[in-house]
Amino acid sequence: MLVGVAIIDEGVNFLDERLKSCNSYEEVDICLEKDDFIIPNENYLKAHGTNVASVIHYIEPKCKLISIRLKSKQRINVGLLIQALLYCAEREDIRIINISLGFLYDIFPSDLSSACDICVLNGKIIVASAHPSNEKLCFPAAFENVYGVGTGLLHSPFDFTYLGDGYINILARGIHQRIISENGEYTIRGGTSYATASFTGILSKILIHFTFMDRHELREELRRLSIKSLSMHYPFSCDQHRNAFNFKLPDSGNLLVFPIDDLNVVDLFTHQRVKMIMSYPTDPNNHLSNIGRKSGKRVIQGLISVKLFDTVDTLVIGNYFKNHYLTNIYFGYQLISFFLKYNKKIVAVDPFICDLLNTNFELIRNLKSKLESINN
Repeated sequence: MLVGVAIIDEGVNFLDERLKSCNSYEEVDICLEKDDFIIPNENYLKAHGTNVASVIHYIEPKCKLISIRLKSKQRINVGLLIQALLYCAEREDIRIINISLGFLYDIFPSDLSSACDICVLNGKIIVASAHPSNEKLCFPAAFENVYGVGTGLLHSPFDFTYLGDGYINILARGIHQRIISENGEYTIRGGTSYATASFTGILSKILIHFTFMDRHELREELRRLSIKSLSMHYPFSCDQHRNAFNFKLPDSGNLLVFPIDDLNVVDLFTHQRVKMIMSYPTDPNNHLSNIGRKSGKRVIQGLISVKLFDTVDTLVIGNYFKNHYLTNIYFGYQLISFFLKYNKKIVAVDPFICDLLNTNFELIRNLKSKLESINN
């Protein structure tokens, strides 16, 4: 049976070469303004939705893609999304609603919650992107009846991690995706938008084979198919315990501290056994680099080399998730993995990093040196 997937975005270019083999698709416009109007640079605006659609189609080419284009003279807003959800709720051929976008709120918008409730009551499965930042919740991903998707370190777009209840329920492949940029050229990017699309494709594949699976049965199937992976997100709960977290430096050894923007690490800049301070490989923070240099310590940009061990033998590592570049977060994992492989000492000055080392030791230790891009 054909599974209908609604892609709520700013449109999809179905003439894109990655979607030429898509035999079943439809385009619908959702607009709150009364007057008809022309949107300039439509392909530019459609780039994101087209990339999302191409990921879904790559994973499950048999599903029907329904582009629900949010059309507005101004920025996309919650009202448009609500209208799109209510439209999807009434269509019997739509089973999955992909929302690779979201809105940050301290208190959730009740109208948006109600629209999601109506969709779920009508048998729809909503899949929405979480935000890389943990400063505020991202909606609709944070609603209980929505699958909130984050980015995990997964090597295959066909794999995912089921986390269960909470803000982020699913980790999927969102890093190192080969997409088309707004200027029409291929590039490598990542983000929760593409992780969401990956999981939507996986759901489509499951539902094609198990058409009448209910929500409970689907959750059990997700648990069965889930594999372990490393999250690219810092959890909300750890922020509350950071200041009270106690750590102990070893009595001997030369220290490398990373990252340069974690205040728990900054406090160690002047420690006599700190020999190196490491910034991120991408977009290093010059202000903190200057603070590090004033301490008289050597500040280096993020790199991995055995020559590090000529100077240091212990990694002191803090929260490298504060910088939202996925390449920088991935580098943090790589750095830990590198020290583990050479049996060097590691001291975590952050509760989440400490928990990662305790619960995912082998997963981090065996981390590959790089991730291959998806050529879809």
